[in-house]
Amino acid sequence: MILLYIDPGTGSMLFSVLLGIFTAVFFSLRKLWIRIKYTSLGGKTEKMDREKIPVVIYSDSKRYWNVFRPICEELDKRGIRTEYWTQSEDDPAFESVFDNVKCRFIGNINRAVTRLNIMNASVCLSTTPGLEVYQWKRSKNTDWYVHVYHTVSSGLLYRLFGLDFYDAVLLSGDFIEENIRILEEKRGLQKKELIKAGLPHFDIMEREVGLRTFEKADTTTVLLAPTWGVNSLFNQLGDELIDSLIATGYNIVIRPHPQSFSAEKELIDRLMAKYPENAHLHWNRDNDNINVLGSSDIMISDYSGVLYDYTIIFDKPVIYSLVEFDKSPYDAYCVEEDPKMITILPEIAYELKKEDLPDIKAVIDNALTDTQKAEGRAYVREHFWYDHGRAAINSVDYIEDRIKRLKEEKNA
Repeated sequence: MILLYIDPGTGSMLFSVLLGIFTAVFFSLRKLWIRIKYTSLGGKTEKMDREKIPVVIYSDSKRYWNVFRPICEELDKRGIRTEYWTQSEDDPAFESVFDNVKCRFIGNINRAVTRLNIMNASVCLSTTPGLEVYQWKRSKNTDWYVHVYHTVSSGLLYRLFGLDFYDAVLLSGDFIEENIRILEEKRGLQKKELIKAGLPHFDIMEREVGLRTFEKADTTTVLLAPTWGVNSLFNQLGDELIDSLIATGYNIVIRPHPQSFSAEKELIDRLMAKYPENAHLHWNRDNDNINVLGSSDIMISDYSGVLYDYTIIFDKPVIYSLVEFDKSPYDAYCVEEDPKMITILPEIAYELKKEDLPDIKAVIDNALTDTQKAEGRAYVREHFWYDHGRAAINSVDYIEDRIKRLKEEKNA
């Protein structure tokens, strides 16, 4: 009798492969069955066209409602039939009242992807990168995919191939276009339609800031708000950074990137257990970040997009740290120059190096009183935020025109 031995590593790999095959077969059969059900009751091409939704907005998290809200309001005002598909059952969208926008909860990732992959729409608008790269595929029944940024972006800091299979991108500033064109040329991609639209959530944030009063602590409040992933502050400096901040005696608010709670759950759970809340340390998970940004005096971050929310909307000082920046997981890896979002940091924020941690209080105090970065903040406010207050109008102008052109192309 021959005994077969498979080491744990190989066994784990084989299990992953078999699970992947099973999952692919399962979703393929499920997708086929849904298609059969959809077309069995006289579902011919004409019927598919009649049932086509003019606009579907797909949101993978409730935290993006601040991006989509002004766009939904504009679509509703213009009478454009729209469905807002969200993976968050408690999405704030459900509290809104619209005449022409219907909000739907489409379930967790597996249920959502199944539905997205057979979606029947003229235009799909989303902040989610990775179309055609992971589980989310282009539906044969959906004509046009449009990406909108949920923050200031250089177009290079998404994971590899993040926007490759979109048809159009709504830009927040001029500098992004060049980066996208470089990637298209290097990868032999068809050119996308690039539309300078602005940032919907900035327009809302600016308006909300003018209406709110922010509570201030008795002492300086430092907001620690890193991104997630291997290059983040939590992974680069982690405990040592938090220990140094606590030693300042200042009020410390820690707001992890929402993705950290799922992608880095073990890390966040460990940090929250080691540093429980007390009178001078708070963990923030608000869906709306306006209050936590408005009530703090200074931010410490890395290259997170929230750094630009703080800089552009609130015009407050920022300290950044990039102990080591590995470009390999991002589209930036395919471009020789570093992303502008990285190279401009020294002009708008004060750098924190690892050797500065013992004297971090002095770094914070200097940033709070020094004014030399004010000019840099004014520059990004002008060049990174296109057409203040009109992002929703510009976005819907494009969507409306695109739907019209799709009909004309089909009837030609």
